[in-house]
Amino acid sequence: MNAQQPENPDKVAVARILRPHGRRGEVACEILTDFPERLKTLKFAELAGERAPVRRVAVRSCWLSQSRRRQAILLFEGSDSISDAE
Repeated sequence: MNAQQPENPDKVAVARILRPHGRRGEVACEILTDFPERLKTLKFAELAGERAPVRRVAVRSCWLSQSRRRQAILLFEGSDSISDAE
């Protein structure tokens, strides 16, 4: 989920991946939306990076961090370890 997507103005970034979180393949994300509760209902996300093509992945789970404000913890389909999350 890239914060800048000038090539497609119809899409909006709702979070930016910061780093792996834990040992099960989750990632910590900076929340970029005013409606973070909606992140918990995501079924799919499009991941975009500087060196990788955009890809659509299923969201297995999402929870909002209570200890770190403005962060969500996401788990994507096919991500089961720290190396997968990286």
